[in-house]
Amino acid sequence: MFCPNCGSQLDGGAKFCGNCGARLEASVPPSYQPAEPSFTPPPFDTPEPPRPIPWHSRGKLSPLHPGARRLSVAFVLALVAIQTVLFLLFTLMGDGVETGMLTAQLVGFVPTAALIVYLFCLDSIEKEPPGLLLKLFLIEGILTIVAVGPVELALEWVVSLFLEEDSLFFHIVDNLICVALVEEGFKYLVLKKFTWKHPAFNYRFDGIVYAAVTALGFAAFENFIYVSEYGFVTALTRLVSAVPGHCVDGILMGIFYGLAKQFDALGDVVKAKRYLFFSLLTPIAEHGFYDFFATFTDSVLLFYGYVFLLNAVVFVLVWRLAQKDEVIYAQQPQFATWQ
Repeated sequence: MFCPNCGSQLDGGAKFCGNCGARLEASVPPSYQPAEPSFTPPPFDTPEPPRPIPWHSRGKLSPLHPGARRLSVAFVLALVAIQTVLFLLFTLMGDGVETGMLTAQLVGFVPTAALIVYLFCLDSIEKEPPGLLLKLFLIEGILTIVAVGPVELALEWVVSLFLEEDSLFFHIVDNLICVALVEEGFKYLVLKKFTWKHPAFNYRFDGIVYAAVTALGFAAFENFIYVSEYGFVTALTRLVSAVPGHCVDGILMGIFYGLAKQFDALGDVVKAKRYLFFSLLTPIAEHGFYDFFATFTDSVLLFYGYVFLLNAVVFVLVWRLAQKDEVIYAQQPQFATWQ
């Protein structure tokens, strides 16, 4: 060390300068000054407050209810029971039932409204914009009257030029291409056009809600046409078969549609396109099989057994998926739980 007064070199432990006698004050070399911390300790983690359950998903019928598993089974049993009773009812009533057209149309619309309310209540994290749901419902319904029917008839005419109308292959092509592909294709086009880039599409279950409401818009307007032509018994028949069938196809479309949106948000374009393809292929395959089975089976009980089983499986599945709903834009390690 050196004397700060005269600059003489001193021993390390000296208290006075041997040359000028100046008192040496104890000091800490600058190099040993404690440095300020280079980082701020992170704050203690505080748990996020629980997300409030939306008003439309409260109560015992919500998938978030502690008894949801038992309730899902009870719901499916009740669904099958109601369908069975209605099936027996219109079987016993036959074609001799006379009732007003307004009553027939109301009966035909009841299952559509009930299924929309059911799906709306299952969307238990964040409700969807009513205006968007109404747009999907009405636009698909208008297309049902304006475009779907003429396109189906045109395709059937083209197919009949190459295949015998009574042949098995004609019925396969007719049910799978002329009917299933056209109807599900129009549903998919409306769904993709109005929801894919919509800011409200931020949870995977939203895809199921959008696709099912679109499908039920088709079912409601198709019901109006059939009931207007064939009457009350047709309304009862379609109440337990065609309307839930369209809803099931919409749910199947929505499952893969939500997955496609998840992978698109994660930047995986290949998987996003793959699941978009599945979102169209799966309902086409089910719809085509449904129509073919309805056309060729000789057993009414066998056909309705398939319908009831399909409804039970899909409606239990959609209840489970409502419990596993996840935000789309977060890269969560568990995002693939639906696969």
